[in-house]
Amino acid sequence: YNWLKELAGKVENRVLCAAEFMGKVPELLEAQRKTLYEKGHPEPVPF
Repeated sequence: YNWLKELAGKVENRVLCAAEFMGKVPELLEAQRKTLYEKGHPEPVPF
């Protein structure tokens, strides 16, 4: 997420993630994967 903020500082336009675009707080779910699965969330989908 920091890379997105760095990019925003280097360009003349706003750079938003989807959550920010929708007026929501970004939730970095991938960074929380281990904790989420430990809390009993469903198994990841194999690919």
